[in-house]
Amino acid sequence: MKNLKREVLWGTLVLIILLTVFSVYGAFLGADRAQIFFNSIPLAVYWSLFLALLVVGCLLFKRLIRVPALLLIHAGCIAILIGGLWGSDKGQEMQRRLLKRDIVGSGYVMLYEGQQTNQVQVGEGSDRHMETLPFIVAVDDFRIEYYEPGKLFIGVPGTENQWSMPAEPDTQLDLGPKFGAVRVVRSFKNFRISMGETGTRGAYDDPGPGANAAVEILVTPPGNGQPTPRYIFEQHPGHANPSSPLAFQYRRTISDYISDVRILAKPGDPNAVAQKAVEVNHPIYYGGYHFYQSSYGQDPGTGLMYTVLSVTSSNGLMWVFTGFLLMCLGIAWQCWFLDIRKVLTQEAL
Repeated sequence: MKNLKREVLWGTLVLIILLTVFSVYGAFLGADRAQIFFNSIPLAVYWSLFLALLVVGCLLFKRLIRVPALLLIHAGCIAILIGGLWGSDKGQEMQRRLLKRDIVGSGYVMLYEGQQTNQVQVGEGSDRHMETLPFIVAVDDFRIEYYEPGKLFIGVPGTENQWSMPAEPDTQLDLGPKFGAVRVVRSFKNFRISMGETGTRGAYDDPGPGANAAVEILVTPPGNGQPTPRYIFEQHPGHANPSSPLAFQYRRTISDYISDVRILAKPGDPNAVAQKAVEVNHPIYYGGYHFYQSSYGQDPGTGLMYTVLSVTSSNGLMWVFTGFLLMCLGIAWQCWFLDIRKVLTQEAL
């Protein structure tokens, strides 16, 4: 029995050292490669062995059960490992095969405004495929919020002359006697031009779908010449003009991007079972899945924006959260509660 206890202690110590090595190694891999590494078959064997040693240790060392603090700490570790194995890619695959559970692994949903789907893109490259959710995800609106105002960057190609100014109406910047001055007239979130009956063009901000940010400026040549209007577009920087040596770029800094998401029990259902404005670090949860605001894009043909939501199964997550709670309680009990109780007992005497 003593030899078995010694082997369990040494085995657990070795696994803890390996866990430290794996954690440091995984920190340098990046999120995607680290996920593949920690879900690999060798690591699955490692986690299973770690879990087995913890259970055997609790059975061999009775003090781990008699002392509440130690019991909480070790029970927390066991719960975390069970939750991690249960919710891992291999664990979900085993649940599909053995328990016939229809679980969607982590993936992405890409939707335009007004669209809805139950299809999730899972995997990468040649392994990419679609899986089906048991409910419908609908996006009513997608919007990008920016820090205002944007910035206008001005340069002279082939030289070191560079300037910047806020793209705020009525803001003017003097570029010196060689290059004149620039004044901002107005900015647009979705620039459009309409043609009048007389052939004149009028620029306006279209409230409809699409995004074509731009800024209208007046460029005054050196010597107080006649100001020339120009439009600088965020999506097509560096516009050149043969009559001017100046090149312009219009940039805005994103503060947030938000998708108004509704969850429907079935297609066409007018009543949502859950809904939320999903933004970075503020997901919506339903049916065992978290939906996070991951990214966005724009169709080059139509100019319409689409949102990308990452889908993550919460399978095994409650085991992990419960395990961390037990660990924290056990550590607090061992490090503080016992000493506090001793002090209160002594003061009472």
